[in-house]
Amino acid sequence: MATNLLISGLPGPEQARLTPFFERVELSDGEELVQPGQRIGFIWFLESAVILNSQSVGNRTRIPAGLAGSEGVAGFELWLGRNISPLSTTVTIGGEALRMTAGDLEHEVLDRPSPLNRALGDYVLNFLTMGAQMAVCLQSHSPEERLCRWLQMIQLRSPGRDRFPLSESLAATLLNTEPHTAVLSLRVLEQAGFVEYRDHQIHVLDKQGLKDGCCECLSLFQERLLRLQKATGSSAPTSA
Repeated sequence: MATNLLISGLPGPEQARLTPFFERVELSDGEELVQPGQRIGFIWFLESAVILNSQSVGNRTRIPAGLAGSEGVAGFELWLGRNISPLSTTVTIGGEALRMTAGDLEHEVLDRPSPLNRALGDYVLNFLTMGAQMAVCLQSHSPEERLCRWLQMIQLRSPGRDRFPLSESLAATLLNTEPHTAVLSLRVLEQAGFVEYRDHQIHVLDKQGLKDGCCECLSLFQERLLRLQKATGSSAPTSA
């Protein structure tokens, strides 16, 4: 049974019709699903995996554009009729996903009155509003508040896990800063007793402290996630 909210929220007959076109795959930490300027061959409906979308600025800097777990997809650009994207989509936490080819998405979803079209539209709108709020957050809140918020958003999409990978380069992308500056923010959270950071792994020690350290943007992101869950007729854990 699918655990992706966009799929599990579909009427039973539509889920059954689409099942033959899905391939269950295991995604690895750090795997790049969508690369800027390169053809997108699949859409991935995430289940236990978590992905990050980011925009490259210059040769080294990346700005985060969105985060998704079981409420979303990678390769949504195909739904927009584009098989090339300016964004990168990278697996932050490895896990399972349901993969569909670009051709099957076109023939079985886009060219039909499938309710999956509406679900994907809701998700894309959520993605756009998330990106806009992230831009506001970047200008309005401290690195430590934003790091707490990012870690909380990741953990909320990996219920039951208090350890997950976080490289210095990924932390730098999340905070839109240099790696050494991102590590300083991680050390601040360590000193507060919220987390332990060793060997590119985060261990959450104080879930409530981490939540309390977040900026108010966390609640806005979670409200949008709840609306998306309601739109798909599904539910998922929304608190750590």
